[in-house]
Amino acid sequence: TSSVCTVTTSGTVDILKGGTCTINADQSGGISGGTSYAAASQVTQSFTVNKITQTISFDLSGVGSKNTESADFSISATGGASGSSVTFSSANAYCTVSGTTVHIVSAGTCVIAADQAGNDIYSAASQVTQSFIVNQFYSVTYALGTLGTGSVPTQSGKITGGTFTVASGSCLSRDGFSFNGWKDASNNPYAYNS
Repeated sequence: TSSVCTVTTSGTVDILKGGTCTINADQSGGISGGTSYAAASQVTQSFTVNKITQTISFDLSGVGSKNTESADFSISATGGASGSSVTFSSANAYCTVSGTTVHIVSAGTCVIAADQAGNDIYSAASQVTQSFIVNQFYSVTYALGTLGTGSVPTQSGKITGGTFTVASGSCLSRDGFSFNGWKDASNNPYAYNS
């Protein structure tokens, strides 16, 4: 099995790659002390050559807080010595991966898988997965309506679980009225500075 192993004339076995190494033993015939000997029957022995295990080191703990408005970002990992690059893929629909760039799709838990192929010497690395939370980002805008005058407060944003202070509306006015607060699209009241 010369693609897996070779044997030198001195009997040293050189391993070339993983697989099954089969070695043949032969002895020719001849005459010794007046006795003639036939060639010995060939004997073969085989053993398994295991490939070297390789491991991926992959950690997303440093990606920080992400939300549905977060910009694309890069990831990296260190693999084994096979020379094959570590490849990334998304394990669900909350994010996508193109090369080493992650794109947020929607709120949820983004799971990214890292893989590395093997070769003749090294086995493929076991897949490693890492995950991070993607929070929903909400835009908060204020509308003047049709009766007041002035300029509305600027837009702000929040993510799930976050808080914000309702704007005071100090830039708004209407003759004969004082500003008490805001109402949302469902007519729910929100006091300013709450």
